[in-house]
Amino acid sequence: MNHTEQRFDPDKDTIVPKNSRPTSAQRKKRVASGSGQRKKNSTGQTNRRTYTKASAPAKRQAAYTRRRRRQKTSAAFKAMALIFIVVIIVVCALFIRNFGAVTRSDRQCITSYKSGYYDQAAQLFSQGVSYDRANAGYYIHLGMAQIQLTRFDDAISTFNEAESRTRQKDEIQAARRGKGIACLYKGDYAQALDAFNSALEFAGSKYTQQELDILYYLAETQDKNGDAVGSVLTYTKIIDQTGDADAYMLRGMAYQTVGDNTSAEKDLYQALEMNRKNYKVYLSLYDVLSAQGKEDEAAAVLEEAIGLSASSGEDYSNQGLIYMYMGNYEQADASFNTALEKDYVQANFGKAQNFMIQELYDDAISSFEAFFAQVSDNALAYNQYGMCLLETGAYEAAAEAFAQGIALNDRTVDMQLRFNEVNAYEKLGQWDQAYEKLQAYIEKYPEDTAAQKELAFLATRQNQG
Repeated sequence: MNHTEQRFDPDKDTIVPKNSRPTSAQRKKRVASGSGQRKKNSTGQTNRRTYTKASAPAKRQAAYTRRRRRQKTSAAFKAMALIFIVVIIVVCALFIRNFGAVTRSDRQCITSYKSGYYDQAAQLFSQGVSYDRANAGYYIHLGMAQIQLTRFDDAISTFNEAESRTRQKDEIQAARRGKGIACLYKGDYAQALDAFNSALEFAGSKYTQQELDILYYLAETQDKNGDAVGSVLTYTKIIDQTGDADAYMLRGMAYQTVGDNTSAEKDLYQALEMNRKNYKVYLSLYDVLSAQGKEDEAAAVLEEAIGLSASSGEDYSNQGLIYMYMGNYEQADASFNTALEKDYVQANFGKAQNFMIQELYDDAISSFEAFFAQVSDNALAYNQYGMCLLETGAYEAAAEAFAQGIALNDRTVDMQLRFNEVNAYEKLGQWDQAYEKLQAYIEKYPEDTAAQKELAFLATRQNQG
């Protein structure tokens, strides 16, 4: 009997013949079942046999764990992305809603403004400001509406707000322009000049349309502030760039103010050559020619003006003035009435002047009051209104009218207003007030020697009123 060598099989814990080696299929089966892993013997050393890295269940568990981690991470990212998208949608919705509201308000306000509904325009642009307080444009529009409502102090504050909320050159310039206009209509010419000049700090060698507009307002302010020479120079700047007919007309009127009728006539004829349908040019040219004793030429100018075809309310109002100059008061009144039918309220001023020339003072007073219901910044109108009141014996009302005109600080008529105010207090027998007012008048116009004599007379009447 052959002796067969034996060996220890660690997987079966038994003795097996040494030459009884496992087949290839058996080895593969052992590996699949995990029996090929190294095991430590009693000495702590591993058996030197081929083994797998992990069992199949362990692999599946690790893969499952990794998939779960990836799924959780993916879900977290999806949740975060969803939240982000929702936030963006909400923000955009709010923005679109507010933007749409502001845009609608903007359009409605502009429509209201152009239609003359200034209260509504101011309200709508106030809403625009509430939607977007960083938008200087809304403040600027609001300020312009406030000017039309004669809320000049409110407008000035609004334009200051506009300037503080922007760094855009054109918006800063527009805010300063608006502030200047508000100060001009308020009668604060010093502040108006500061505002307009500061607005022009941005101007280059060639003026923009906004800057040309500011120059027109600047020249008007200079004229009302008694600086007709400065007004001439400002209009010259406009003419040098544009050659505009209105600039020639206005410079001609400024020349007339400083007593240079020759230059005034030249400019007015130039304006007439450029635009033969402007009634204002004919009226100014008539005054200049009459001042030089050119009566026939002046009359010819009026005749040419009458041949113009009027269409707008302003045209008919100016036509009325031409008829008034010609002494055709009935036709003048008819033209003024047509202008009023076309909603040109300024025609009430011309209508009042037409009555005043005819010494129909009660009718003149009624027309002046209708004019002031719409226009409150005309110092000349207040002066003539006060004179009509004096003629009717309404001395207290006359003194008030002259004071209102003086408050407008229009240098072109300030002298007449102040002297007439003294006259009103004399008519009232209020000698102390008359003396005080005349003192202030002489301080401002010391060259008036007649006023000096009147002051001496009033000194004898003090403490009697």
